[in-house]
Amino acid sequence: MAEIIFDTHSDTISNAKTQNLSALIGANRFFFYISDAQKNIINQKHYLLAQQNSLTDLTTILETEPLLRQSFNQTNIAIDTLQFSFVPNPIYQPNLQKEYLKGISPLSKFDMVFTDEVDELGLKNVHSIDSRLFDLIERYFPVFRMYHTATTFLRRTKRLINGDDVFVNVQPNQLNILVYKNNQFLLYNTYRYNSAEAFLYYILLMYQQFDLDTTHTPLTLMGGIMPNSTIYKLLSTYIRQIKFAKRTKYYQFSPKYSNVPQQFHFDLYTMSVCE
Repeated sequence: MAEIIFDTHSDTISNAKTQNLSALIGANRFFFYISDAQKNIINQKHYLLAQQNSLTDLTTILETEPLLRQSFNQTNIAIDTLQFSFVPNPIYQPNLQKEYLKGISPLSKFDMVFTDEVDELGLKNVHSIDSRLFDLIERYFPVFRMYHTATTFLRRTKRLINGDDVFVNVQPNQLNILVYKNNQFLLYNTYRYNSAEAFLYYILLMYQQFDLDTTHTPLTLMGGIMPNSTIYKLLSTYIRQIKFAKRTKYYQFSPKYSNVPQQFHFDLYTMSVCE
């Protein structure tokens, strides 16, 4: 059964027909927020889905969540999957979509393949989605735009870089690493970890692999991590410049967010680039 882990709303009143819905769907999570024409976050809600019954949980939420049962001006949905590949524009060929992904892992009979534009970096992001999930989304949102989470991450962080930068999004047992060097995108990858030491290993591996200076190259942390965490304390013994991501200025947040750490929910807010 799905569990609500974050739920807040503002006292702002706006016309429902001018509101936008932004949602993020992962293997075990469904996060969404609703914003109005003045860029106020009206509602935000996060569900934790049962790992083995995520489609069933998601179906129940879409059927019963009153915030989602209205017509939106725009609906943007980001899909968080591990099966994606970046292809530079000059060599991308639409008829090879599936081939780009087969090099990562075999496609199943349920996999549908899509391609996102990442114009800021001159790339295509080729990614898959389970057809059963796609059918569910299409049933409840007849008109929507779909992206992969890596696409919105790249588009958002490209606006934040200043030379050499490493960005890390922290989720329970999973981290996303983005590496830029000389303002050029080098890597986006996802790793599983089960300890602070394993987390540190992947970070230091990226610094070593791309010849980045642990003294001068900043590490920006985002997502579910705090300064008093074991991971942060371990990182700080090796990386000299560590900072936490700031909440996007694209939206207006009510005072109810004052106790929410700024780095939280960064991956969800990257969807501002879709508006």
